[in-house]
Amino acid sequence: MEVCCDREMLLRPEPYRDAFEGYTVPPRVLEVLQSIRERTTLFVVLGYWCPDSQRIVPGVLRAEKDAENPNLNLLAVTVTYAETDHLPVDIGCFSVRCFPTVIFVRGRHEVVESPAAEDEIIRFVEEPIDPERLAAALGV
Repeated sequence: MEVCCDREMLLRPEPYRDAFEGYTVPPRVLEVLQSIRERTTLFVVLGYWCPDSQRIVPGVLRAEKDAENPNLNLLAVTVTYAETDHLPVDIGCFSVRCFPTVIFVRGRHEVVESPAAEDEIIRFVEEPIDPERLAAALGV
């Protein structure tokens, strides 16, 4: 397991970089991300080996970048395939069974251990960010 807050590091694998560069964020996703007024952490759990992570994560990272919202910060954890032998994988207070899992968490968190389970706002499991579900969960 590796914790990372650096988008560029997460995009080192070429398929991720190529998908990130070619992705156009849906306008409604940008609108909702830009409307976040309280400190919020975008917590992404991915496996580089996982086809769903390869399909979804570059778009999530592009949305976070393009939103240019100082209230939104990125915290990611990469999980190796071997670490999935015993599911769920516990990462701080969060249990994850499927990859990728994208969790919006109240507050600005730089380390995995800092969020509390009750800080979770919404999670997207093996799916892109749904702007309407996110807007409803954030109350925006």
